[in-house]
Amino acid sequence: MITSAAASSSEPYRGRFAPSPTGPLHAGSLVAALASFLDARHQGGVWQVRFDDIDPPRAAEGSERTIIAALRGHGLHWDGPILYQSKHSERYESALQTLWQLEYLFRCICTRTT
Repeated sequence: MITSAAASSSEPYRGRFAPSPTGPLHAGSLVAALASFLDARHQGGVWQVRFDDIDPPRAAEGSERTIIAALRGHGLHWDGPILYQSKHSERYESALQTLWQLEYLFRCICTRTT
């Protein structure tokens, strides 16, 4: 069982499953979804699905629909609407700016090939 600051917070525990819409749900992702779902339910919290849809070249048409159908088919039911990471860019940019101002970030010159 995972315990964290959420246990002492007034906010309910919030678990999430964040698949990338690059194809059908595979066994490893199903295990991750099930683990986060069961943990959220055990903690008395909520479970959300958020698509990590920020890499359009890798997105596969219809994969969101098949992932949703697979989750439902395995009895996994989320709380609230399905979320999309691409719809929250301003929130992420604001958080990054705050971290940068606090000097908690550093530049990296790495590339995908190094």
